[in-house]
Amino acid sequence: MKFRIRAVDSKGAEQTVAVDAADENAALKTAKANGLFPTSIEPVVSSPTASVPPRAPPVAAETGGHSDPVRRSIYEYKMVQVPPNIAVQQKHHKGSEAAAYLEKVVNKYARDGWEFHRVDSIGVDVLAGCLGVFVGQSKGVETYYVITFRRPA
Repeated sequence: MKFRIRAVDSKGAEQTVAVDAADENAALKTAKANGLFPTSIEPVVSSPTASVPPRAPPVAAETGGHSDPVRRSIYEYKMVQVPPNIAVQQKHHKGSEAAAYLEKVVNKYARDGWEFHRVDSIGVDVLAGCLGVFVGQSKGVETYYVITFRRPA
């Protein structure tokens, strides 16, 4: 049987690949063995007369929150915004404070079953308000950092 797998590679690039395998689990193993981190999987119907084997009605956790029982996400995700800077007194500065802070956050969510996935920075354009325009304020860019966690759906 052929499966279409949407995945992310080790550099964070999204990919869609087709895998021939005996079943869904075998297809996921093949993708992982090739360095991909699957985010969804669906069987490929090769012709209008081909059919997908019948499945029991899905529960919400099986479908990743959407109603299509064939295309389901194998993970659910949680994003946690962290401060762009942390403050440390000079006498306590060791150079590893950022790593220690992130480790604390990651371990907190790991205890609840969340697996660390990645950290992203997101730039947000902050526009001057209606009065700010009159006093010479211009737009600025704020950078926020988000830790992405995932766990099986």
